[in-house]
Amino acid sequence: MTESRATLADRLASGPLDWGDAARLALDVVDALAERAGAWAGPDRIDPAAVLLDRPAGGGPPVFAALGATETSPDPEPSPVPRGVRAVVRLLLAMLGAGESALGAAEDGAGPPAAALRPLLVRALRSGDARALGTWGGLREALWNALHLADPAAAPDGTVLPAALVRRVQFDARGRHGRRDAVWCVVRGPGGGAAQAVLTVDPDDAGTAHHARTFRCLWPGAALAAYGLPAPAEGSTPERPVFPLRPETLLVLEPRRLFEVTAVAAAHEANCPANFLAGLLEGTGAISPALLGGRMADAALRVLLEHPEQPDTAVIGEALRATRADAAWIRAEAGRAQAEAILRRAVPQLRAWLDRRAAGPDTLNEVSRLSPRFGLSGRSDLVFPRPDGPPVVGELKSGPARHRDAPRSAPGAAAAALRPSHATQARLYALLWTDAWRRAHPDPAGGAARLVSAELFYTGSGTAFRLGPEARELSLVLATRNAMLDVLRRAVDGEPLPPVPRFAACDRCWRRAACPCPPDGRPALWGGGPDPASASPVRAYLGHFTRLLLRAVWHAQGERRRSLEPLALPSRRAQLAVETDLVLGFDAADPRAAMLAGELHGALHAEDGARVRAHRGDPGALEAFEADLTRAGRDGCELRLDGPRPPWVPPGPGWVVEPAGGFENEREGFEGLLRLRHRGDDPLVAALLGAASPGREPRPRIELPAPPFPRGWHPSQAAALERALNGGPLELVQGPPGTGKTAFVGALVAALVAAGRRVLVGALTHNAADLAARRVVEAGATDVLRIGARGNATALREALVAAGVDPERAFLETVARRARDAGAVRARLLEARVVVANCHRLGRLPWRHEFRAGGDPPFDVAVLDEATQIPEPLALAALALARRAVLVGDPRQLSCVEPSAQEWAPEPASDPTLAAAGLGPLDRSLFERLCVVRSSAMLREQHRMHERIMALPNRAFYGGTLEAAPDVRARLLEIALPPEANRPAWLEAAARPDEPLVLVDVTGGADGRRNEREAERVAETAATLRRAGLAAEQVGVVTPYRAQVALIRRRLASDPALAPILVDTVERFQGDERDAILVSLVGARPTGHLAHPNRLNVTLTRARRKLVVFGDVAGLSADPVLAELARQPETTVVRAP
Repeated sequence: MTESRATLADRLASGPLDWGDAARLALDVVDALAERAGAWAGPDRIDPAAVLLDRPAGGGPPVFAALGATETSPDPEPSPVPRGVRAVVRLLLAMLGAGESALGAAEDGAGPPAAALRPLLVRALRSGDARALGTWGGLREALWNALHLADPAAAPDGTVLPAALVRRVQFDARGRHGRRDAVWCVVRGPGGGAAQAVLTVDPDDAGTAHHARTFRCLWPGAALAAYGLPAPAEGSTPERPVFPLRPETLLVLEPRRLFEVTAVAAAHEANCPANFLAGLLEGTGAISPALLGGRMADAALRVLLEHPEQPDTAVIGEALRATRADAAWIRAEAGRAQAEAILRRAVPQLRAWLDRRAAGPDTLNEVSRLSPRFGLSGRSDLVFPRPDGPPVVGELKSGPARHRDAPRSAPGAAAAALRPSHATQARLYALLWTDAWRRAHPDPAGGAARLVSAELFYTGSGTAFRLGPEARELSLVLATRNAMLDVLRRAVDGEPLPPVPRFAACDRCWRRAACPCPPDGRPALWGGGPDPASASPVRAYLGHFTRLLLRAVWHAQGERRRSLEPLALPSRRAQLAVETDLVLGFDAADPRAAMLAGELHGALHAEDGARVRAHRGDPGALEAFEADLTRAGRDGCELRLDGPRPPWVPPGPGWVVEPAGGFENEREGFEGLLRLRHRGDDPLVAALLGAASPGREPRPRIELPAPPFPRGWHPSQAAALERALNGGPLELVQGPPGTGKTAFVGALVAALVAAGRRVLVGALTHNAADLAARRVVEAGATDVLRIGARGNATALREALVAAGVDPERAFLETVARRARDAGAVRARLLEARVVVANCHRLGRLPWRHEFRAGGDPPFDVAVLDEATQIPEPLALAALALARRAVLVGDPRQLSCVEPSAQEWAPEPASDPTLAAAGLGPLDRSLFERLCVVRSSAMLREQHRMHERIMALPNRAFYGGTLEAAPDVRARLLEIALPPEANRPAWLEAAARPDEPLVLVDVTGGADGRRNEREAERVAETAATLRRAGLAAEQVGVVTPYRAQVALIRRRLASDPALAPILVDTVERFQGDERDAILVSLVGARPTGHLAHPNRLNVTLTRARRKLVVFGDVAGLSADPVLAELARQPETTVVRAP
C-alpha cells in the first residue's frame, strides 16, 4: 500500500479524488486483497484493517462500508462479476464522488465518472456486459489501461496512437462515407484530459478486411494501439479525430499480452487463430528426422561461433554429441542417418554463410527479444552487430527454401516463394529489433537506415533471403495475433470459439488432431461436444482440466504482462517479485559471465536452472537481456549469458532482475492429459477417475525388503510397504513430517527392482529428484538413470561412488556425450531399471510416442515423491507411463502452487462420477483429491521432532496418531548458555536448551508483511544460540512473507556469525529441517499465507530440538491452531518488550 490507513480515510472524507489518484489507490487495494483472498470470496471474507481502510478522522461510518455487500446482505442480483471485484469498483466510485447512476450519464468528456475509467466501471457493475471483469488480474489490467492515458507519452502523435481504450464498437454504421464499422476510443486529449478518437473501416473493402476482423475481437476497456494512421478524415476535430484505417495500418490489441513469434507465424500461415490453441493441446510431439536435423544444425552453429577454427569433421562430431540424447528418441537407424545427413550438408553451408556475414566473436546466438508495443516475443537464432548501424538478425532453417505450393520458376519471385511461416517469422523478428533499436537510438528524421532486416538462411541449399518489417504484411500478421488473443480469451471464458472456415490447408495441418474446432465440429480434447452430460467420464475429465489449464495459460500470460507494466513495478518490488537497484558488471576473463551486485531481498533462487530477465525499468528495451541464474546471494547474483556480452548492454547501476516466465508448466499439463487418453480405459485410468480399486493384479507377491536399521520396520512402515508393493493399480502413502517419505521411496523402489520391476520415479523439482535418486541408490538399486539433472548433483554422485557404480552411467546427458552412437543411448534409456526425473522434464520428453495407444506403457510402476506438490495434469505425465502408480506425500503439508486457481470461482465437475471423485481446481493435487475418496496407508513414526514440538501438529493435523521415535523423543540442544548478567528473561527462556518449545509474545511493530520488532527479537535469539555453541547451519528462520525474509536477512547480515543462517519462507523450507528453528509470524492477524493450516503445519514441524515462535499472542488467538499453541502445556510462553 502507498498510504497509511488514516491518510486514505481522511482523503475519502475530504471529497472526491482525481481519477488517476483514485485508480492508483484502487490498485493498492487490489494488491492487498488479492494476497488474502480470491476475487470470488467477497468483501465479507476480508479483514477491513488489512487493506488500510478505516473510519475517517472526523467520525462517520467505516470507509469499508463503501465496498457494498456484507456477510448478512446477499447480492441484489446474480452477476458474472465476483463480489470482491465489484466491492473494489464501488470503492473506486466512492473515491470519485459518484454513484452507479453516473454510469448512465453522458459518455463524452471527463466528468464523473472519468471517461478513462468508464469502460471499467461498466464491465464491473452492469451485469449484462458480455465481457465482465471476472478476476483480480482483469481488474488490474483494466486499471493499468486507464492509467496509461495519464502518461503524456500516450497522447496521439501524428500517425501513432500509442494508447487508447475501447469504449464501444459499432458495426454497419451509416454515415456520409457510406457503411462503416467503427471503434470509439478514449484517448489522451490535447490538454491532458480525456478525449475520443474514432477508427473506421469499410467492411466491404478486401484491403482492410483484416481490420474488420480485429474490430470483432474488441471489448469495452480493451487497450488498443495503432501505428501508421492516415490523416484525420474531413470533419474531424482535435477532440474527436476520425481515422479511416489504411491496409498498412498496424493495430495491436492488448499490446502487453505477448505471443511467441513462431506461434503467430504458424497461425498466420494456417490462416487460423485456433492453431495456437491446437499447439497447446497437441502436447509434446515426436522427434522426427527433420526436427532432429534442425537441432543438429543449431548445435553445429553454436560450435562454429565458439570455435570457428575447428574443421568440419570436428564440428559435426561435436554437434552429434550435443544432440545424441534427442537422437535416442528416434527408433530407426535410418531416421537417425537421415538427420545426420542434414547435419553434414549444413555444416559447410553454415561456415560459408558466417564467412559472408563476417561473423566475429561478438556475434550473438539465441537472443531473446520482446515488445510491449506490438505484443510479441521471440528468440532469434543469430544477431550480427554492426558498428555503424542497427544489427542484422539471422534465422536458420534446415528445411526447403520454398513453400511446396509456391511456383518455383516465376521470375523475380524468389522471396515471394518462401514458405509463408518462414517469411512471417523473419518479418516479425525484424519488427521486434527495429522497434527496440529505434527507441534506443531516436532519430527525428526517421528513414530506412534505422530498419533492422532479418536474413533467412536455408542450410539445405545455402540460399539466404533478406526481409524487413514491411508494413502491409505486418498489418495482416498482427491481425492474426489479435485473433489469437480473442480465441484464447473465449476459450478461457467458456464462450463458443469464433467460426473457423475450412481451408485447403486444413487437410495438411499437422495439428488437425488437436484442433479445438475442426471442420466436422467434434472437439478433440474438450468436454465431449455441445452437451457435457453426454460426454464419457474420461472425456469430461479431459475437458475439465483442459479448461483449467487454458485459464492457467491466460493467467501466466497476464503475469508476464504484469512484469512489463511500469505501473506495477512498485507493488512488485514491495512483494519481492523483482530485485532492483543493482549494479551490472562483466567478467573480463569470461565473456559469458555477468554479475549484478547489490542487496537481494528474496525474489531469486538459483536452484533448478532459473531463467531471469535483466533490464533498467523497460523489459522491451534494446539493452534488456535474458540469462541463466547460477548463484543468488545476499550481496547479489551471478548470471550466465547465452553468448558474449551484447555491445548495447552497458554496465553500471540501475538494473532490475526478475524471473522470466512462460507457459512451460501448462504445456506439460496438456501432455499429461494426452498421455492419460493414450492409455485408454484400463484399471489405472479408472482409479484416477474415482472408480473403486479392483484389488491387486494376479502376480507373485513381493516380499518386504530387509529393514536398514536394527529395530526393524515400524508396523505402519510395513503396512505401507505391503500396499505399495502388492496393492492395486493406484496406492497412496501418507508421510507426515519427519516420517521419512523419501527414505521410504528408496526402500520401495529397491524392493520393486529386486522383484524385476522397471520403475519411474518423479518429483516436482530437480532437488527433490536428486534426493529421491540418492535414496534409491543407498537402498541398493544402483541401475539408476537420472534425466535432466542440474548442477553437479554432488550427493547423488557420492552415493553412486560409495555403491561402486560409475556416476557417468547414471546421468543421461553424460551418457549421451560418452556413448559411441545414439543407439547406445537409446538402449540405456530403455533398459535402465530406475529412471528418475522431475515431472516437468518427463512432460517435455516424447515418451507417449514410445508405446502404442492402449498398449503396454514403458514402466511397471511409477512412484511420485512429494506428490502433494504436483498439480494433477502434471502428475499424469508420469503416472500414465506405468501400469501401476504409488503416490507418496502428505495432504496436510504444502500443496501445489497454481496462482490461477485463486482467480476463478471453483467449478464442480459436470460428470456425476467425477464430482463424486472430488475433481477440483489446479491447486488441489491428485494426491489430496484421492486421499479423500480412497483409503491410504500412513507412516506414523516420526524421527525428527522432540515430543513437545510434535504435540500440537500431531493433535491438530494428524488426530494424535503420530509417535516420536525413541531416539528423538527427548532429544535437546547440546549447548550451554554462557552467563550474561543483563540477559532478558524472555531471551533466557528462548535460548535455554531444556525448553524445546517457546512462544515469545511480541506486540506491535507490524507494517503489512513486515515486523521490525519481531526481526530484532529473532536476531537476538539467533546471536545467543550462536554464542552458546550452535553452528549456523543448525539454525533456520522461517516466516510467511518474503518481505520479512528480507528484513531478517538484513538484520543477520550485519554480524558475520549470523549471516550464514538460512532465512526463508515456509514454501522454501518444506522438506528441510534444522536443530533450532525460529519462526516469525509477522504481526497479530492470521491472514493470507499464515491463515492456511497446511502452511502452519509446515512452519511448526521444521525443528528437531528447539522451536521458538515469535508473534502477538492476543491477535494470533483468533486462529484455533495458534491459540492452542499458546494454551497447551507443552509450550513455554514468555513476553518480550
